[in-house]
Amino acid sequence: MIKLIWAQTKSGIIGKDNKLPWKISQEMAFFKAMTINKAILMGRKTFEAIGSKALPDRQNFVLSSQNTSNSDNLEWIKDVNELIQKYKNNNKEDLMVIGGSQVYKLLFPFADELIVSIIKKDYDGDTKFPDLSFSDFRVYSEEEYDDFIVKKYERIF
Repeated sequence: MIKLIWAQTKSGIIGKDNKLPWKISQEMAFFKAMTINKAILMGRKTFEAIGSKALPDRQNFVLSSQNTSNSDNLEWIKDVNELIQKYKNNNKEDLMVIGGSQVYKLLFPFADELIVSIIKKDYDGDTKFPDLSFSDFRVYSEEEYDDFIVKKYERIF
């Protein structure tokens, strides 16, 4: 399955200066728990924002037009169509799309599930989650934490 996962403020802010505008350890632990031992897809800017290294215990795919060499758990790709074909409607393996904004916009039409952490406090930022319609999704789970609320959406077919 293809799952988009992100954290945002109530106003949709997801980044500032190519970083998260907040540091919430419980939300980072949630992100890790949701992505560990799974394939993840990110754009080049997100890859650079996390220190230009693969996240451990995950198969990392980085979408970029640049030619860069692959390593054990890091693969650079120029076209997401193969990943879409492999993971769309696949009930055994998940592809977790972790950002940034352009990658979310590109993969949104193929998403089976959305996992959104809504940060309770408001933060300033320069990047918002793309303005996309959630009309093809319904909330199936909502869980409250100290500083954020997680809403999980599934696609309605």
